[in-house]
Amino acid sequence: MNNAAKYAAASRITVLLEHRDDGVVLMVEDNGRGFDLDASRKDGKALGLVGMRERAQIVGGRLEVETFPGNGTSIFVHVPNKIVPAPRPPGDVDVTEHD
Repeated sequence: MNNAAKYAAASRITVLLEHRDDGVVLMVEDNGRGFDLDASRKDGKALGLVGMRERAQIVGGRLEVETFPGNGTSIFVHVPNKIVPAPRPPGDVDVTEHD
């Protein structure tokens, strides 16, 4: 929502969080200026989207972005009911206490 307010000149932002049988869906939609997703990726300007995608993947989810210049942006995050933790990096130590 911060990006929609800061960069998109949106006058309306809609947020919907919905529980479904297979998981949870978050939708954030604005009526702002939209952007060229491919050009943003090439220019390295999509770091916010990269971070959102990484956070969705950590909980086994996925991120979808729909945007076109002049037509606003819709972001969907789908998180399944069964959360699958992200793999641990090599050398990571389990610090869980055991009896």
